[in-house]
Amino acid sequence: MSFCLTGGISGNCTDSCAGGIGRVYIAASEALTAVTTGGAAGEVDSLTMSLAPVGVFFEFEFYQETAAFTETLERPQGNASVVSSLTGTLICRSQEKRNAIMELASCSCGLVVIHEEASGKRFIWGLTKAYLDTLAFGYNAQLVSGEGVSGAVITDNNQETITIEAKSAAKALELDSTVVIPV
Repeated sequence: MSFCLTGGISGNCTDSCAGGIGRVYIAASEALTAVTTGGAAGEVDSLTMSLAPVGVFFEFEFYQETAAFTETLERPQGNASVVSSLTGTLICRSQEKRNAIMELASCSCGLVVIHEEASGKRFIWGLTKAYLDTLAFGYNAQLVSGEGVSGAVITDNNQETITIEAKSAAKALELDSTVVIPV
């Protein structure tokens, strides 16, 4: 007999629970070839990237305290689905930022995202079963919206705000602290 529940959650007063997103790394889905887990709780302990055309993650720096990650788990008919979403603001509109946003939009095969939270924990999402046999079904992440605004008055920021989302049957996976993100 197999049981669906194997443990509980205990509180830990020493954990940092600070909110906010620090760094965000994004790669084209075809640049990542394998993800392995080996941590005690199933954390990701290695990433394997392709060598061509560009098998690396690119860092996206959002303006301070403007980026947030949300995971929404729904179970309307007994099957769980998770929508992972990251929204962040890039201030000072420029051709360079416009080009990067349009490149994200052109990745029709999808994206894989790693974000670092203010607590220091890093999570990877936008994974499909192709990367990890133990992962439930999911889709790569996609840029779903982008909005550039000039601001109305001289004290407003002109900025670009983007949202990237992925849908899966599992929540984002934590990266072991020893994993080096290939940039």
